[in-house]
Amino acid sequence: MKPLGTPFDGTGIQTSAWFDTGAPLPAVGSAVPLDELHALAARGVYTWRLRLRSSFPYPWQSHWMSLPYNSVTEWDLRTEGPFCFGSNLNALAMLKAVKDGTGGADFNWSTDPASPPEYHLNSVVAKASIDPVTSKRPPVGVATPECTATGTPACKDPDAIGGATELYYQVYSACTPSGLDEGPF
Repeated sequence: MKPLGTPFDGTGIQTSAWFDTGAPLPAVGSAVPLDELHALAARGVYTWRLRLRSSFPYPWQSHWMSLPYNSVTEWDLRTEGPFCFGSNLNALAMLKAVKDGTGGADFNWSTDPASPPEYHLNSVVAKASIDPVTSKRPPVGVATPECTATGTPACKDPDAIGGATELYYQVYSACTPSGLDEGPF
């Protein structure tokens, strides 16, 4: 399995355990269950192919097979995983900000093992707005999205220090870009 557009070049080939398909049935043949999907790296669209191998009595392997009636430029499988639910996300700790010397600030924080990983750095203009609901991004709350970080728990707000308004920051682990799926704080 490879991301769409990545050539099948012989790298990343995975081999499953041997499976006995049993005797072929008339007009049906043999079947192999495809329920062993290996972990995918990220959300996206993928292409896949497989081949069968035999261990008895002479080593044999089939040609590469994939979905019929599908071009090599079309995706075969779409994943939304790793699956993420806002209720499974954890509160993040240790939000740190460091002035960058240009009116902005660099932020970093602890990681959330349940995050896909996507993180939202949000700001509010009133300390009273920092509560579980209103400090989240719209459509749930009133917070202003400052940056979205994927992979690394860090990002930059280029105008954090330059304005006349004092800002209060919070960071959330999140499933998607909306405020509906942000975790607790």
